[in-house]
Amino acid sequence: MSRWRYSVASIGTLTLEFCDAALIGLSPVFGQVEELPDLPADHPVAQALVAYAAGDFEAYERCRRRLLLRVLGTPFQQQVCRALQEIPLGQIRSYGELASRLQNTPRAVGQACRRNPIAILIPCHRVLAKDGLGGYAGEREGAALSYKKLLLQHEGVWHGQA
Repeated sequence: MSRWRYSVASIGTLTLEFCDAALIGLSPVFGQVEELPDLPADHPVAQALVAYAAGDFEAYERCRRRLLLRVLGTPFQQQVCRALQEIPLGQIRSYGELASRLQNTPRAVGQACRRNPIAILIPCHRVLAKDGLGGYAGEREGAALSYKKLLLQHEGVWHGQA
């Protein structure tokens, strides 16, 4: 396994984890940045993140589809992550909608989203509570929720204050 750091101006510093060629972890850094080597700018994941940050969503989707992502988790977590990847950029879903589709409860879907190991590329930020943002990375306020708002605003689907 290898761990890397990558920073993109509009989406911040990210920690990435690879197992062989597969990306198994991508998470935003909310605090002190761990000393890690920088991911090379020509790496396919870096190219996808740069396109996303630049708002070139067409290039981002092309790059993202070519990435090897490996979700380590329970079969249900993997099922939720597959469903998350089907949410088109610029659209949102509720925990309830996903739960209905997956024949489970909104709470179970929320817990699986909380454990999403590959943020942004597996877009758990596109899933909202029926009455607002819901949570992000297990938090319902603070830096993590602000980050969810930032991603949704960047994609043009969040204009609220909650």
